[in-house]
Amino acid sequence: MIPHTMMRILLLGLFLCGIVFARANGNTENDSIYTLDYVTKIHMVYPDSALHVLDVIDQRRPRQSYLTDVQRSLIYSSLGERHLALKYAEQALQNDSLPRNFDYYQRAILCAIDAYKQLDRYDPCIELLTKAVTFARERGIKSLETQCLFNIGLCYYELRQPEQAYRYFNQAIQICEEMASANPAPKPFLSYYYGELVANLSRDGRYEEALEVCHKRSLLIEDMKQYKDFPEGYIDQQLAYLNIKQATLLAKVGRLTEAEAAFRRFNQTEASKEPDMMYNSTLYYLATDQYHKALEICSVCEPADTISDEYANWLSLQFFAYKGLHQYDRALDCEERRIMVKDSLNTREKQSEIAELTTLYHVQEQEWSLRQKDEELRASAQLRNFLLVTLVLLLIIFAVYIRHTLVVKQKNRVMADRLDSLLKSEKEIDDLRQADIANEQALVEMRRTGSCESLSDEQLFRFIDGYIRRDKPYLTPDYSKQDMADHFSVSGNRLTQVLQDYAQADFAPYLAGFRLKHALNLLKIHPNYTLEAIAEKSGFGTIRQFQRLFKSTYGMTLSEYRKIKQQMA
Repeated sequence: MIPHTMMRILLLGLFLCGIVFARANGNTENDSIYTLDYVTKIHMVYPDSALHVLDVIDQRRPRQSYLTDVQRSLIYSSLGERHLALKYAEQALQNDSLPRNFDYYQRAILCAIDAYKQLDRYDPCIELLTKAVTFARERGIKSLETQCLFNIGLCYYELRQPEQAYRYFNQAIQICEEMASANPAPKPFLSYYYGELVANLSRDGRYEEALEVCHKRSLLIEDMKQYKDFPEGYIDQQLAYLNIKQATLLAKVGRLTEAEAAFRRFNQTEASKEPDMMYNSTLYYLATDQYHKALEICSVCEPADTISDEYANWLSLQFFAYKGLHQYDRALDCEERRIMVKDSLNTREKQSEIAELTTLYHVQEQEWSLRQKDEELRASAQLRNFLLVTLVLLLIIFAVYIRHTLVVKQKNRVMADRLDSLLKSEKEIDDLRQADIANEQALVEMRRTGSCESLSDEQLFRFIDGYIRRDKPYLTPDYSKQDMADHFSVSGNRLTQVLQDYAQADFAPYLAGFRLKHALNLLKIHPNYTLEAIAEKSGFGTIRQFQRLFKSTYGMTLSEYRKIKQQMA
């Protein structure tokens, strides 16, 4: 998926390069600031003021509200408020008059595309883009056609349909190549398309194809050098990105000499000293097994914000570097921290989503209030509605909470009953095991004569199980598999195989099951014992281990179990 910031930069670039400022359609009372031209000039710097101006324009010229909706979509898109941006873009696109004003139509499409992608709504995005492609072809607008085709490819790529995606990528690039052969204006877009295609091919492991596209991009950048209209440093930045990508890809396919040459060319660019480019160089170091250098770059380029995608990627790079150096403890620490960062980002994203939806709700309230003549009655009605909605929401939340609590209690009660049944069954099994005493004597004789290996696997398991239940060696925290193997004079491998065949578990889980059942029995017999005492008497090394195993095995905490047992008593 294209990062949100990159999409916004692309939108801004398209807006500045390909779109002419729209003229205000009429002007009432000679107020020069209440025009779409003025909104276009100030909306990036003063979004709140721009929105206020749009409200006034709507009041004065309501028939052109579809144009103000496009402007609102642009403003909310620049603010990162995706739901609002999409709302106004869709609202504008529903007006049949919008396609007659191509500049605004193109802006609305780009805003809707950006919002759809950020909200992971790819199917409606493809539907909109397909209509836009038809519109562009009917009018011969190649620039819009290539943008839409390439974005359709990006949507299919996110939907895990790579063949469809590459088909649209190639269509867009072919048209853009034809345009760029006669006009330098599309060349930056073609370079961008090449870069995105290389990134996707690399992600899919199609390195040779990615290198072919890199070669095309190299020729394009060389051609772009002759034009002086590009911003200062643009060509250098393009070369830096191209060379570091080539170096990494060449290293991955084993062409190390060429990879080193490409990396030298990368280091010769000014952009290679920028933090983002230095960050990209770590991928080359990882691909060439230069893990120490990768870590050096990571130490220099540590992001200031520790709760960000950049920081998560930084931890991921360190993880691979430490893993390559066989420093698994540090690698594991990096991976755990990365997971924590991702969890925090997801939480932040959800909170942002809630805030945005709340903003959307308030904006809609404002729109409703503007349509009413009697503002006092409208405000009173809105207040009542708001209180009613809030009350309903509180009641729903309370009902959901109560229901959830009851479900949890019922589940815990059922589980407690099952555990009681389990303890009863275990007691019956232990009683039946008393009949195996004679067999145990036979086992002792076999061990004395050294013939234990001659036992069948089933016999051996029965003796093991009887020994565990009778002598309870699991109550010793450090009781090991080797201790058991020595006790029965069998090899550790055979012991493992027997447990897997007849207990469907390895040694540690097998022993943990007995410890948990012993702990359940103690909890039942001695309800006043502390959890630490129960854990110690059941053979657990720590109370934390006891709590973790109990929760993962029985689906509730020890505190919940004790509470439900007290209620049942």
